[in-house]
Amino acid sequence: YASRLALADGVPAGDRARLPPYEPHPVAGDPAEYPLYLNLYRPLALLDGGANQPQLQEILGPHVFEEWDSWAEMNPATAARHGLADGERVFVESPAGRVAVRLRWFAGAMPDSLNMPLGQGHGAGGRWAAGRGADPRRLCVPAPESARRLGAPPATRVKVYRA
Repeated sequence: YASRLALADGVPAGDRARLPPYEPHPVAGDPAEYPLYLNLYRPLALLDGGANQPQLQEILGPHVFEEWDSWAEMNPATAARHGLADGERVFVESPAGRVAVRLRWFAGAMPDSLNMPLGQGHGAGGRWAAGRGADPRRLCVPAPESARRLGAPPATRVKVYRA
């Protein structure tokens, strides 16, 4: 019934008429050069500035057995396709920059993506936080204005290779 109704300008009524127009979210980085999607997340231990708390540094990445440093998580099948071993030091590079971290295989990671935790890589911030790990935000290419208005995070592609 609703599909037969039309608004004054000829646009069909219903939910589709009330949605904003679709705009694809731009992704920085050529897929041929940067084959992986970068996914940033905040570990629970580092919410609200936990990087300067030694007891929280000890429980950072229990799912990948990491603490006191930054790491990158990759699906084991994706890592094998790129010839990367679990636990080795790698460079993660994007059009915006490069960081060095330890690679961890994690079966929960989406194929063709790379997960990196936020919260490390401080130049200051106390004796337990300063100089620990890498800040993965240095890899992010700023989102265009249209995406920033929607509150969308920057979408960036990366490549990973041995350090």
